Amino acid sequence: MFLGAVAVIGSTILIGFEHACSWYHFAGAADALVAWDESGGGLALYRANPQFQFGPLAVLAALAFRTLPDPIEVWSVMVVGSLAGLACLAALDVTVRRRNPDRSLPRSGLLAAGVGLAFLFVWMRLSAYSTHIDDVIALGSIVTAGVLIDRRRSGWAVVALVAAAAAKPWAVIFAPLAALVPGRLRWARPLVVGTLGAATWLPFLVGASGTLEAISGFAVEVDANSGLMALGFMDAVTPGWLRPLQLAGGLVITAAVVWRRHSWPAAFAAGICARLIVDPATHHYYTAGFVLAVLAWELDRRPHRIPWCAIAGAIVLELAASDITLAGFMPYLRLATLGSVIVATLVRPAADALERTVTPNVARSTASRGPAVFSVSSGTGS
Repeated sequence: MFLGAVAVIGSTILIGFEHACSWYHFAGAADALVAWDESGGGLALYRANPQFQFGPLAVLAALAFRTLPDPIEVWSVMVVGSLAGLACLAALDVTVRRRNPDRSLPRSGLLAAGVGLAFLFVWMRLSAYSTHIDDVIALGSIVTAGVLIDRRRSGWAVVALVAAAAAKPWAVIFAPLAALVPGRLRWARPLVVGTLGAATWLPFLVGASGTLEAISGFAVEVDANSGLMALGFMDAVTPGWLRPLQLAGGLVITAAVVWRRHSWPAAFAAGICARLIVDPATHHYYTAGFVLAVLAWELDRRPHRIPWCAIAGAIVLELAASDITLAGFMPYLRLATLGSVIVATLVRPAADALERTVTPNVARSTASRGPAVFSVSSGTGS
């Protein structure tokens, strides 16, 4: 309740300052979708506006908010997006306790509040300052899929992953998570996610010829602190092959972690870092996805410890987004930070595996020792 109140109050206070910096993209896309103007509306939306790098589901969500009165519209977007972040945090809390019944999970109200407030600060960069509802939907859907995977709800997990891909194209790299639930044709589920996610774009691709060419031909400026610079890519804008490479590489890395570790938090962290490591931009709102994913992975592995990887990585990404070059060293530091998480998820220390090997009696006795390192719903940790 405490963090929820902070989210609402913080979003309200931001109304008096710079806020919702990217909302005009989503509002414009929603208005164009229903305009049915042949020059750039209706099904020609993406052909006329290839800069809209978000999916149809994000446009529909924006359209729902556009039905609200002007004073309430943007405030609602900010508040709902911020509360969605807290819902993700609560889901991680449930996941940690469910996946780690064999661990000692001590109560730590101060640490819980600290982690929660720090996460909320980073998340509100995404939900209130920039209002990228596409990322909010995608990240929230991935966490929802993770919770459903833990509960062996494969069908609903597929639905959640399709929603993520329908909101943000890069989220299709998490399709392999659908294979984590045992059962027949488990490796066919990722194909279902990819097919259904792509199908949400089909009306635009079929209804307006030239849409695919317009989207694939859209170029993005390469930031001086991007990992591309560290890899020797010095061109001013991205080539056409970068996005397909980004998606293919993310899919391979996520699938590899799913196959080796059978862990959705590990695959979540690896996939997000794979998505960011060769991205041409270094926006502040990218940090929210990184922190959420790495936090899920760290708390799953070491629920009783401070999530140092998430904290250190957040600092590096925020400095890079603030155009701090460190005498030209920042692209290499950012690349190393993201790359180290990918490697760590693939090569987990043996000691971590040993900690999971306990007798059933010990597991049952420790399962009732209280909440995880944070609890959004508890009195001390919320």
